[in-house]
Amino acid sequence: MKKLGIYLENRKFVISMIILIPLIIVVIFGNRIIPNDPLEMNTTMILQGSSLRFPLGTDEFGRCILSRLILGIRPSIFVALSATAIAFAAGSILGILSGYRGGVFGNAAMRVVEIILSFPPILLAMLIVGLFGAGVRNLIVIIGILYTPHFARIAYSNTLKLRKMEYVESEISIGSSLPAILFKTIFPNILASLIIQVSLTISNSILLESGLSFLGLGVQPPDPSLGQMIGDAKTYISFNYMYLVWPSLFLLLMILAANLLGDSLRDILDPKLKSNI
Repeated sequence: MKKLGIYLENRKFVISMIILIPLIIVVIFGNRIIPNDPLEMNTTMILQGSSLRFPLGTDEFGRCILSRLILGIRPSIFVALSATAIAFAAGSILGILSGYRGGVFGNAAMRVVEIILSFPPILLAMLIVGLFGAGVRNLIVIIGILYTPHFARIAYSNTLKLRKMEYVESEISIGSSLPAILFKTIFPNILASLIIQVSLTISNSILLESGLSFLGLGVQPPDPSLGQMIGDAKTYISFNYMYLVWPSLFLLLMILAANLLGDSLRDILDPKLKSNI
């Protein structure tokens, strides 16, 4: 209870939860709460404003914008969480091994990491999607690979600091196995930094997925996604500007909540980096 109180005392954490919890509920129960069929076209109700039947209006095919928004949140969050899980697992293992082993292996691994980090993620993602095709599965793998270096670099730098510590040396001296040293001794002590990176990666992944969907390289029609809806809506801004506003607002809220969560976790888990705001 005391630990929970520390989190609840942080305003950024509370605000992020106020935004994230309803979004998570929408993702889980979206199919049950949508007011209309998100794929049903109605040519007599094209680009209509808000009404009782269509609370947020309709798109260029007469489809319910609210229903499509509710289901459009799901791929963004699903891709972001899945890709972040891949990046967390792969990056942590690579970084810990490289930091502990050092030498040629560690230096070579970090040089590859630095090369990947030197390119803008959106450009690499566009290149890989162009080669292997669009779709949710490919997005998860691509984004996971692109953000693996971020976790690897954090795990590597922290492992370098810890491998000379007395408690690590004592584990080595008593003959502990390599997996035990890496994942029972070192990993728990760098977990706080990695958790902070998780929240930041989630927000970046949401933005990257939306950008690719905006360009037509992400979630494919007729399935809805926020980036895809924004890309479609820009053409009709003069007819129904709210068509563009609603998916943009939902995307903004998701990224804001993820960033606030990252800031709050940084303040709580690593007080030395606590902001003065």
